Amino acid sequence: MTGSLIRDEIANLYDEIDTPVFAIGVFLTGVLVSALAFYPKASSTVIGNVNEVITTNLSWYFQALIFALVIFFVFVMVSPWGEIKLGKPDEPPEFSYGSYIMMVFAATFGAGIVFWGAAETLSHYETVPPLVNAQPQSVGAMIGAMQYTMFHWGISPWVNHMILSVPLAYYVHRKDAPMKPSSVFAPILGVNNLDKTWLKVVDVVAVVAAAGGATVTVGLAAQQFITGLSYNYGVSVGDFGIIALVTGLTVGYTASAVLGIEKGIKRVSTFNVMLFLFILVCILVFSPFASIFNLGTAGMGKYIANFVDMSLYVNVGGGQSWVGSWTVFYWAWWISFAPMTGIFIAHISRGRTLKQVIFGAMVGGTAATLPWFVTMGGYSMLLQHSGQVDLLSIIDSYGISVATYPILAQLPFGELFVALFLLLVFTFLITTIDSATISLAILTTSGGTQHPSIANRFVWGVIIGLLTSLLLIIGGVGILQNFTIIAGLPMALLALVTVIGFAYQLEKSRPVLLTREEDWGSSNTLVNWVSSAKQSQSNSDKSTDSD
Repeated sequence: MTGSLIRDEIANLYDEIDTPVFAIGVFLTGVLVSALAFYPKASSTVIGNVNEVITTNLSWYFQALIFALVIFFVFVMVSPWGEIKLGKPDEPPEFSYGSYIMMVFAATFGAGIVFWGAAETLSHYETVPPLVNAQPQSVGAMIGAMQYTMFHWGISPWVNHMILSVPLAYYVHRKDAPMKPSSVFAPILGVNNLDKTWLKVVDVVAVVAAAGGATVTVGLAAQQFITGLSYNYGVSVGDFGIIALVTGLTVGYTASAVLGIEKGIKRVSTFNVMLFLFILVCILVFSPFASIFNLGTAGMGKYIANFVDMSLYVNVGGGQSWVGSWTVFYWAWWISFAPMTGIFIAHISRGRTLKQVIFGAMVGGTAATLPWFVTMGGYSMLLQHSGQVDLLSIIDSYGISVATYPILAQLPFGELFVALFLLLVFTFLITTIDSATISLAILTTSGGTQHPSIANRFVWGVIIGLLTSLLLIIGGVGILQNFTIIAGLPMALLALVTVIGFAYQLEKSRPVLLTREEDWGSSNTLVNWVSSAKQSQSNSDKSTDSD
């Protein structure tokens, strides 16, 4: 019986895949895995050098791009375009709005939030960011650390998940375009012309970038879990332990895959969020919450007042900079994640309006994220500044991934909270790899089927697991950060094309908004629209001349 099921799954995989995209995507990621396995030192050096070139020369592009995207999507949300329905006018959403936001949260930033919650603010407290006029490890540094942490985890990062998800949701659910990144060229080519060979290059780039972004997220969370075992229980996890952890993840995501999105991702995501909120509330109850709120309020004021300056600040002198190491790393990380999260969010957004999708991520996501950073970051700095716990020395000994554990140990029943936090990290790992594998599987199917086979997802789970393990073995968090910026660059370039095309489509739909569906035949493209505009202008000129 088992053999029959395996044969059926392999047959389903063969029938559904877009052969060039699947084969080239697997081949390229396989080459990367092989290079890391057999030439670890050389691979690490190359990744570091390429990362330096990008951050030195293109920080301005990442900064300007994300700032422009924030303005664009906020405008779409508050404009009449926000009322556009993704699907038929009377079609209800598949999930309740609460479940929808929890799935978006768990599949996007969940694992990253629990990793950086205390670690980032402590880092900025020790090494003061630009635009913060304060001495290191001072009260002013505490406010500045909160300010920049809010900037890195507020509205700006969430907009990265809108780059593909909003346009794709529109093209797929209103125009029946395939669920593939190359569908963002629909305004230029028309939905009927999305089968061109060169568009497969776009899909392959998106596949490799998404695999890279997922690897970084899984890697950071895995590193945090491994460090927790070592710091709290003295369990030394070597290279074999890393591989064993990834095997456990594979079992977890496979079980979720068998159950499907409704029973799998939804249930695990709900558990994630409930446990996340429980730990957050408990920390507030047992910590000096008045001081934390004061610090958070001061940081919020600085964040709002300096938002534009932080968004457009770059190191004018060139070379490696604080912005390249922190802000550009974050922007590149989430842009590389855009294909994965874009496919996933578009997949679950049918029946919603553009306003609901954008609001759910940018506003709802920010509202769910910042309280964690205010609480964990504020409490960590207060412990360090008062001398109660020397967190910076602990980080020097165990690495930045240890930051949260000594904080939890200060609470009543600290050992219980440490165990719950380890469970939270592990379940966030499962939801991350689960949503990553379903998105990568969709990306590599012919026509972008929204229900890929388990075999397809299993292939990508193994690839992500191997890539994660090898990156952690050869370089840990540092190599993950360098790899992220490289993976994010191609998607950062594609993002500009995507948003320009989507803006054109929205503008074209304005005269008929909410009144009728646009005709998306092959003739209704940007190229032909320009030709029609020129013809109209010519006719107008002739009429003027005759007058």
